[in-house]
Amino acid sequence: MGQKIAQSVYDFRIMREKGYRYVDKTDLLYPLVTRDGDAFYFISRPRRFGKSLMLSTLECIFRGRRDLFQGLAIDKLDYDWVEHPILHFNFATMGVETLEEFKVAFVERVRQAFDAANVVYDPEVTPGGNFADAIRFLARERGKPVVVLIDEYDAPVSAALSDPAKATAIRATLSSFYGEIKNNASDIRFMMMTGVTRFTQLSVFSALNNLNDLTMDARYATLLGYTEEELDANFDEDLHEHAEVMGLPY
Repeated sequence: MGQKIAQSVYDFRIMREKGYRYVDKTDLLYPLVTRDGDAFYFISRPRRFGKSLMLSTLECIFRGRRDLFQGLAIDKLDYDWVEHPILHFNFATMGVETLEEFKVAFVERVRQAFDAANVVYDPEVTPGGNFADAIRFLARERGKPVVVLIDEYDAPVSAALSDPAKATAIRATLSSFYGEIKNNASDIRFMMMTGVTRFTQLSVFSALNNLNDLTMDARYATLLGYTEEELDANFDEDLHEHAEVMGLPY
């Protein structure tokens, strides 16, 4: 096929620009990104299932980068390709050895998202307060509602489960932060949050009664991961070659 297979690349832009093979899921993203109102989503899948790549793909869609989608399903559909301000958070692999370490790491992750969006982080304000201010500032400054992407929302709590008191304190910080999504929903165009599990006591689930949980939605069962048909269509030649090298039947 002549295309490289990505093993540790989760950035859609890099995959497309560097010629990595991409299994097209944009037909499934299309109804999500074109939903009129209540476009607040959550999906849970195991690690290494393509969640980060999906969020990167959504970021490129909402940046209006149609050039990266040439030949893909969404390029043939009537998407408007309007650019929106984006806040993209990644809370995976954060240090939680101590509560203080978590607080420092959490602020740094929020600050990184702000830097990418050209928003100033105010160290005198809580992370949740900064989040709310950033949403309102971007919506006003750019004249478009904000897109919020949150990768591995539950990772800090999951990493601290061996210490219930610490996990509870981390959960409280995250709940305050995620609660700003509902408080500023009128300035949010789209929100997608991924994780490995669903912690019901995190306020994002109790506060956002319009949150669309795609985890067990049959319409989006193949949004992440590969089906056997997708493997055959995209990796058939490679699988045959590998079987021959291994001395195994296809």
